[in-house]
Parts: sequence; structure tokens; C-alpha cells
Amino acid sequence: MFSDIAKNLNYQFETFEPLKTLIEEKARQQGFSVAIRSSTPGVRFYLKCIHGGEYRNKRGITDESRKRKKAIVQCGCKWALLAAFSKKSQRWGVRYVKGHSEEVEHNHPM
Repeated sequence: MFSDIAKNLNYQFETFEPLKTLIEEKARQQGFSVAIRSSTPGVRFYLKCIHGGEYRNKRGITDESRKRKKAIVQCGCKWALLAAFSKKSQRWGVRYVKGHSEEVEHNHPM
């Protein structure tokens, strides 16, 4: 998955938005969506699969007492990507894709 981005990390953009659009498009083609996990604006953005992480029940609501169905099920998916700004080239690019190899893949149906 995302092997074309992982193999060819030469994608270079002047701003983060076109790079994020490309990543979202590639994710949609593969059958999942991405969200920003964390960021340092102007420096780097860590993107993750929307199924990454674990659900934290902060209010003690049981599945039986829940009035609305959860929109997204978090199941601990490990897929992640690092997009960073290069001071040398003055461009945004993909630096690292976790989940493009056999060791780490999506752990949910797509």
C-alpha cells in the first residue's frame, strides 16, 4: 500500500496543502482515510489512518446505553506517514511511510 509514495519519496510541493491532497487521494484509492495525528505547523505533519489509536471511554457509556452509533471505529491501526518541510530545498515532501511493508499493514477491512 502506498508503495508508489514509499518507493518514490521525491514528491515535492511548495506548500503542505497540495501534498496533503495527494496523500488523501492515494488513501481514498486504497480504501481508507487519513487524519493529522500531530503537527508542528510549518515544519512537519504526522498523518495516520483514521482507524489508528484506541477508543477511550471517558464518560463510562456502555454499548447498551449508547444512543448513537460510533461513526469511526478505532482499532489500533499502525499505518502512519510523516510529511516534512525541507529547509534545504524549501519544499514539502514525504519523509517516511509506516505501513508500506509487510511488517505493518492496516489491521481492519478496507
